[in-house]
Amino acid sequence: MNDPETHVVEEQLVRVPAGPTTLEGNLTLPEEARAVVLFATAAAAAGTAPQSSCGWLPQRGEIGDLLIDLLTPHEEVIDARTALLRFDIDLLAKGSSM
Repeated sequence: MNDPETHVVEEQLVRVPAGPTTLEGNLTLPEEARAVVLFATAAAAAGTAPQSSCGWLPQRGEIGDLLIDLLTPHEEVIDARTALLRFDIDLLAKGSSM
């Protein structure tokens, strides 16, 4: 395994089309990435997403990670007040905005 101090890690915001909406995510890639692991969560906006997942893999080897929030910014505002949308499986599965 490579020393995590010696390889460059690139981080960028990505947008993923999902039905009638576009979801945002954080892509973290080591310089010589061979694979990417996708973490899809509806809890990132609420501060309950495992922050250790995003960025942890690239620091450990040749695997990048993509952390996608399944809620749109508008839905995040609603969920921050109600905590209901992160459990709305139909909404999350459709990938559509309210």
